[in-house]
Amino acid sequence: MSILDHFVADAKKYYSKGILVDTGPLLLLVVGLYDQNQIEQFPRTRLHTIEHFNRLKLILAEFRRVVTTPNILTEVCDLLGKFSAPIKEDVLLMSLAPCMDGMEEKYIESKSLGKTACFKTLGLADASIVNNAKDKYLVLTEDLPLWAHLRKNKIAAVNFTQLCYLQ
Repeated sequence: MSILDHFVADAKKYYSKGILVDTGPLLLLVVGLYDQNQIEQFPRTRLHTIEHFNRLKLILAEFRRVVTTPNILTEVCDLLGKFSAPIKEDVLLMSLAPCMDGMEEKYIESKSLGKTACFKTLGLADASIVNNAKDKYLVLTEDLPLWAHLRKNKIAAVNFTQLCYLQ
């Protein structure tokens, strides 16, 4: 089964449940919504293109619910700090804040996540994804170690980088 076939099958299965968006794709979304021309200029999204951004928007539109965690939002906000002061403020207010309004935020206490098996190898944000997603959401990530862990543990996950390069 091809990557695209896996995605289509998972998308159908999780359409009404939702998609949990990891830091990388969410950062691309926020930067692209602010200014598509910044995608290839911003250090953390420069490997992406406007076409990848458009593909991401189409993917997210396929789901009734778009989900994230406070840990992911914190990472995105920290990474947006790489913008200079006036742009950073605009990105936060004009792009990240509206994105957060359209997403469901799922929270698990950090002390609980710190006791999970995946915490020591994946870290806090990824542990929040693993422990929120199982049988609930399709995960969209470009983090290879996380993606491999999810697939190994039979948690539905799509590698966004692979989707970007499908013809």
